[in-house]
Amino acid sequence: VYMAAVCSVSFFNAQKFEVSAGYGTGSLFGGADSILKAVGTTIFNGEPEMPTSNGVLTVALTTYNENMKWRYGLEANLESFDETKSSYRKQSYFSILPKVDYFWSDADNKWRFYSGVSVGVLFRDLDYVDTSKNVQKTNDTFLAFNIMPIGVRYGGNFGVFLEPSIGTRGFVQGGLNYIF
Repeated sequence: VYMAAVCSVSFFNAQKFEVSAGYGTGSLFGGADSILKAVGTTIFNGEPEMPTSNGVLTVALTTYNENMKWRYGLEANLESFDETKSSYRKQSYFSILPKVDYFWSDADNKWRFYSGVSVGVLFRDLDYVDTSKNVQKTNDTFLAFNIMPIGVRYGGNFGVFLEPSIGTRGFVQGGLNYIF
């Protein structure tokens, strides 16, 4: 409780806030799950079926410390998948993760390079249709993470970004952000 209160106070006393939205390729979590399902359907049905990710949509609200070297806040990711022929009718992932980024370049640069990490929770929603066409709904919760080795942001208060990631966000994601 004490830690949450300290984080809340420091979040709202910050110098600058940022909102961002991005879209990218499928995630590590979605890719691994798709491969496992393809192997499973090959073993049991003789024919592989792999759900295809529609990409990951990310929104975030973050704040900067005084010298704008650290950015921290909360991100939410949504990844949905195309339906397959028989086994998996509907699948989606939703994750919420606290995040921290460190900027390697100074705040007055138009080009800013940074690295980041986030850890939180991932919710998987899956509707499974068996060979008798019976629908079984499954909701699972997992520990989620995202590691972003080096991202790049270009702009002033309004900017664009490109981030390679391993985890809940797409392997490569681009988007827009605004600092106020």
